[in-house]
Amino acid sequence: MRPLGVLATTMSTLACVTLVNFCASVIPAGQTGLGRTPSAEEIRAWETETMRAVAARDETLRGRLIDKRCYLDDKSNLGLAHKGMSRTCAVECAKKGENLALLTSDGKLYEIGGGLAAENNAKLASHLGHIVEIIGTTMNHGRDRLMIDGVTLTMISR
Repeated sequence: MRPLGVLATTMSTLACVTLVNFCASVIPAGQTGLGRTPSAEEIRAWETETMRAVAARDETLRGRLIDKRCYLDDKSNLGLAHKGMSRTCAVECAKKGENLALLTSDGKLYEIGGGLAAENNAKLASHLGHIVEIIGTTMNHGRDRLMIDGVTLTMISR
């Protein structure tokens, strides 16, 4: 198990390297994939989006563990059985490696990554539909894409 915060440091380093590479590709040649030098506004937008993606912090979150794709298809898909699918749809999808998520009481949806999601969600599948608490590093990748690099999971209730 790695210490919390390692991912945040890695992401911050990655953002700096990406920014340096971006600037290096713009300044010497004066060109980008755009076929022109980006405007100051485009560069600021890129920087803002990049920094939002790496704004990571250690948190403890509580919510319902769900199959992300099925939930996004139909918000009533909170348990194991999903409309028009098998009675164990969520578990079957989890074991195939589909993304699982934590739905918090305030309606935020955190995709779960890291060690908890390893090996096709082996540590998570038996907790689908349950209220759980996850400790990990959260990241906002913009456009309502929240993630948690989960380190530990505790079941609160079924």
